[in-house]
Amino acid sequence: MTTERDALLQEIRNIRSELERLLHRIDPYFDHQIEAADWTVRELVYHLVDTPGSGGWGTIVPAVLEGRMQEIPIALGQTYQNPDRQEKDVAGVGQDFYNALATLESSLADMTDAMLAERRVLYRSLANSTTTERNAQEMIANIGRHWREHLDQLAEFRKTLGIDK
Repeated sequence: MTTERDALLQEIRNIRSELERLLHRIDPYFDHQIEAADWTVRELVYHLVDTPGSGGWGTIVPAVLEGRMQEIPIALGQTYQNPDRQEKDVAGVGQDFYNALATLESSLADMTDAMLAERRVLYRSLANSTTTERNAQEMIANIGRHWREHLDQLAEFRKTLGIDK
């Protein structure tokens, strides 16, 4: 029987595979915007790496699972760009995302479904000071949904550019 933890781990692996596919042959368009309001591929990937701030989910999830963090400040709509990140190529940016996924996987490795249900965290929006409580399983599933939404955007970007003909 597949456990909740196993399903979360599989989703992390699936997201990695999907991003690898979506970054393939994207090099010429990596810093391209279809419309002025859109993020570039680089910005989108770093948004995934570092949202919600505080070092991104690769830092936050282990802290929550280990009981070192009980509240997560959520900063929305950030791209987390800096000069070092602007210098990286597609492979380097992808590697930053894969490193975050590897940290999530290793953090989940020794967890049980009961532990994921017991670990609680409070999300605090920096935009409007609202709070929402979630358990660790809900938190990680929510991360996966957020990432999927942005991977769908990237897939649409590729389609618009005609990369996947």
